[in-house]
Amino acid sequence: MEQRVVSAALALDRWLDRLDQRWSAPPPLAGVIDPEPVATGVVPLDAVLDGGVQRGEVTVVLADLVAQAGALALSAATSTEAPCLVASPEPIEVLTARLLASQAEVAAVAVADGAMSEAEWETVAAAVGMMSASALSVSDVGSLTALARVVSSADVDLVVVVDAERYGPPSDVVAALGRLSRTAGVAVLAALADPGGELSGGGGRMVQMHSFRLGGAATLVHAPPGSFPTAAQATVSLVAGCVR
Repeated sequence: MEQRVVSAALALDRWLDRLDQRWSAPPPLAGVIDPEPVATGVVPLDAVLDGGVQRGEVTVVLADLVAQAGALALSAATSTEAPCLVASPEPIEVLTARLLASQAEVAAVAVADGAMSEAEWETVAAAVGMMSASALSVSDVGSLTALARVVSSADVDLVVVVDAERYGPPSDVVAALGRLSRTAGVAVLAALADPGGELSGGGGRMVQMHSFRLGGAATLVHAPPGSFPTAAQATVSLVAGCVR
C-alpha cells in the first residue's frame, strides 16, 4: 500500500470537506415515519405543538436566556414517557445532576453539591427512582456528528438536545438536527437562546418563550405558517431548571 505524507493542515481540510459533503447531501429518509407526535410531558409545550414533537423533524424552542432554554429541555427529558436520549456536551455527571434537579424541583446547585435538607434528599431520592425506571439515556457527545452516530444505534423516539448553542452557530445546529431527525426518523427537541435573527435550514417548528423570569409564568407561542398562533402558560423555575 502506498504511504502518503501530508501536512496536518491539509489532512484536517480533507476531513472537514468529507464531513461537509456527508452532511450537505440530502439524507435518505428513515423507512415509514410514524405520524403520531411524541409527547414531551411538558403540558404547555405539548398543547401548543398539538400533542408533542413530530418524528422526522426538529422542534426548536427559542428563549431569552440560555438557562431558560435549558430548563425546558431538561423538563422534557425527565417528563416524557417515550424512550428518550438527552444530549449535552457537558460531562455526564453534571448533566445527570441537572436532570435530577429538574425532576425533583430542587435547586440544581444544591443537588450538584449534595448540600440538601432532609426533605430535599427525600425528594431527590424519589426522583432517582423515577429516572432509573424510565426509558431515559444520557450522552455527553461533543459534536453533532457524534450525536448522529449515537442516535443511529439507539432505540429512542425522542432526542432532547440541552445547551444546543454549544454545538455551533444556531442556524447550523438547527440544520444538522433537522437532517438527523429525518435520517433516523426520530423527534428532536432543541432549546436555544433566541439569537435574535432568522433561523433557517431545519425545516421544523419554532416555539417562542415570552416573559420568562426567574420564577413564575412564561408564555409559549407556536405560530405555524399560514395558521393562527397557539399559546399556553407555563410555570417556571430557573433555580431548579424546570418548566411545568
